[in-house]
Amino acid sequence: METKKLILYLILISSIIALISQTPVMQAVGRGQHTFISGRNVDCVECHRFDAYMDMNSSQTLALEAHKRAAGNKNYTTYLQVGGISYDPAGFIYTNVDSDNSGTNDTWVWNGSVWVYNNTFRLYDLDIDQNGVIDGAEICKLCHNLELMGVSTAVSEVHTVGTRYCDDDRCHGNRVKQYNSYLLFQDGSKNMTAFGAIFFGMGLTQSISRYKNIDNAISLITELNSFTKYVITPMRGHYNVTGFGQVCAWETGYATAVDFARGAPYYNPGETAANDLLTRKETDAAMIIAGDAGAHFPADSVRHLARIPVIQIDPYWNPTTEVANVVIPVAICGVEVEGTAYRMDGVSLRYRKLIEPTHPTDIEILEKITERVKEIRGD
Repeated sequence: METKKLILYLILISSIIALISQTPVMQAVGRGQHTFISGRNVDCVECHRFDAYMDMNSSQTLALEAHKRAAGNKNYTTYLQVGGISYDPAGFIYTNVDSDNSGTNDTWVWNGSVWVYNNTFRLYDLDIDQNGVIDGAEICKLCHNLELMGVSTAVSEVHTVGTRYCDDDRCHGNRVKQYNSYLLFQDGSKNMTAFGAIFFGMGLTQSISRYKNIDNAISLITELNSFTKYVITPMRGHYNVTGFGQVCAWETGYATAVDFARGAPYYNPGETAANDLLTRKETDAAMIIAGDAGAHFPADSVRHLARIPVIQIDPYWNPTTEVANVVIPVAICGVEVEGTAYRMDGVSLRYRKLIEPTHPTDIEILEKITERVKEIRGD
């Protein structure tokens, strides 16, 4: 009986030892996977299956992508490393760490390219292989990183990868477990990967490729959004150009270059835009409303305008007046008449009348022209 008990004990002990030896930690120690040159280059996926990411459901995938973005945000990782507890978008990270025993906690300042405190420079980069993408084991090192969690000192020859030392408060907030504003992600001026914007002007179209340059710029923005948040905005050169685009889109479905010759809106940039028609000399007459084609259209377009009848409706004299056959002055919107204008970012602004007008409004002029045209056509 004692022999049987001894055998059972030996089997039980052997099973426990075998079980422990199969844990990732023991395997890693046994196989030497955590023996490495730098404290940050241990390859987690050697033992932990990277293809497990392929088994995730939709919510887990969203969480993984969020962690990728956070790991790629060098300001966020620096914030964690230096012990940040609050962030000022003006360029300050406040911490609860007194690294130099000065009696006050460290305050890190953005100098335009890195964070600086007491002649120490930091910009913690988890893109270890410098391929421009957070992937593989780099994702793991956001949460399983002793440096970022303050468990270990700065990067050295020591083991800096361990179990998950963070929790939701700590990773989504700071070392004192208080949630912070997401401004750390949103402020593009001090963030390498969080946000970007491209502003383009009329010059982008004034080359041989013309409107196709904008197509290429939009394609670039689409590609950039695979990595982080990017937007593109045209820099409007004149007052309320965005307003015309808004109204035109409501009425026709297109913001510009709309042709009504077929009896219905037709849109084809490169064919139906004003400059396309003028350079091909297909226009017999032109009406220019609240714009300055004489100053800003290409020379060939302006030369053709000078050869055909031009009606100008505008509150101000400008170079287009020089080529116009008929000039109709109108009241100034926002001064002599109320109205709505749109900022370049699409925000509408309501204007109120300040003084009595000395000229009719543009609406009154256009309504009278429309009535007269219908009368002549017998509509």
